[in-house]
Amino acid sequence: ISILEKNHVPTYIALSYAWGDPKLTRSIILNGSPFSVTRSLYDFLLHYSKPGQKNTNLPLWVDSICINQADLSERASQVKLMGSIYSLASSVKIWLGEASEDSDLAMDFVEELRIFLLRPPWRAYESSRLWDKPSTTPGSPNWTALKHLMERSWFSRIWVVQEVALAKSAEV
Repeated sequence: ISILEKNHVPTYIALSYAWGDPKLTRSIILNGSPFSVTRSLYDFLLHYSKPGQKNTNLPLWVDSICINQADLSERASQVKLMGSIYSLASSVKIWLGEASEDSDLAMDFVEELRIFLLRPPWRAYESSRLWDKPSTTPGSPNWTALKHLMERSWFSRIWVVQEVALAKSAEV
């Protein structure tokens, strides 16, 4: 953990995640001492520390670590800074949880929908073609995978709107 001055903000990454069950905790070593984190954060930290992850040399801002959760006054004051914290981060990592068997299918489908929806409006007449593809027919495995993805607890948090909307860039 590093304590920083308000007027000197280094380049850092912020984490957007759902805490999960507060009773399901794991211990990590933080500045040489044991520190309890939720299972969700523990899983993210394991994933993030694997070789090949981008920007692991940058400081990582995590609310449950960077804010003293036992101090109600600190928590209240930090909530007011959340917009700045996420907008000043060089990027926001979004942790939806461990991958499931259809996570890749869901993410590929999200990309397919994104490309389709970014088409110029004058090509709207082609919109019916999206449904002509077997992979995008309602009820297809793609839609089922997307439903499973959207049922993850991250999507039930109202804070994620601010965390993602204010991000310079975001990565799932």
